[in-house]
Amino acid sequence: QASYKVEGNVFTADRTLLTSINELPATRASDYIAFRRAVLADAGQHLSIDSTAAGAPTLSKDLKGDELYDAAKAAFQRGNFTTAIELLQKVVAEDPKHKSAWMDLGRTYMVVRETDKAIDAFKHQADLNPYDEFAFSSLGWAYTMQRKYEDAAAAFNKAIEINPLSLYAHAALGGMYQESHQYAKAVPELEKAVSLKSDDASLQINLGDAYLNLGQDDKALSAFDRAVQISATPAVWNNIAYQLSLKGAHLDRAQQYAESAVTAVASSLRNLSLDRLSDQDLNMVSEIDANWDTLGWVYFARGDLSKAAKYVSAAWILG
Repeated sequence: QASYKVEGNVFTADRTLLTSINELPATRASDYIAFRRAVLADAGQHLSIDSTAAGAPTLSKDLKGDELYDAAKAAFQRGNFTTAIELLQKVVAEDPKHKSAWMDLGRTYMVVRETDKAIDAFKHQADLNPYDEFAFSSLGWAYTMQRKYEDAAAAFNKAIEINPLSLYAHAALGGMYQESHQYAKAVPELEKAVSLKSDDASLQINLGDAYLNLGQDDKALSAFDRAVQISATPAVWNNIAYQLSLKGAHLDRAQQYAESAVTAVASSLRNLSLDRLSDQDLNMVSEIDANWDTLGWVYFARGDLSKAAKYVSAAWILG
């Protein structure tokens, strides 16, 4: 049983679980699954508060030091990025050598797409601590967003100089080289990233894509197979199929993966109940959109334009 009530300013949740038997026969497995789903859905409910007060909460002008910084972090976590920036600016004005405020300020600027200001903040952090690998990795991230690839490479390489085993820096540098079609440079960075985290399916897919663009198909297929071994999921099947379709390579395998992704997600969507939806359930709508699109591109690469149009059109309408 679960009951909820509000009395004045007090919200009370009362949940009671009584277990009367320890086992159920196999024939009642569906009953148990339904019960478990109901309990988890109840536990996962969110509490929201409606306020008649307009605008953002008023912060005390007396906030200083750690209190000011904590308020900035809280604003960021609430998604109030404008307030977070204002507060972090006050933090660094009060303490220009704050150990982490410049980094947080840069990340917040990145969220609101003020990349130039983010770069300035990350540079301040790097000046404060020339051995801060995260400051240089963040600079590389920002420069990549601006497509300033040479600057990004210099920043990522500085992070790697500080920490030769930086997974993020190697992976991001490899991804940047991929984005700029410098596949020969991408491969060694992605190989290093894979060696640091061999159980990451997305890294294996990126490495496979780099191999594929260098004409090293055997290595590419090996990396793709490894990704599927790590995570045999619709997202992985879809991403591999898409890379193969773009290159017009190994289209039988691409079609198999794309069809598997579509079938798996469509089956999950058919089993949904509209009275009990989760965020994950809703995300599957976007996933089927992407999967239809990929299957359409596989058919396009095979020259089957009528089937290609069918799936790409469906993806376009849904997405």
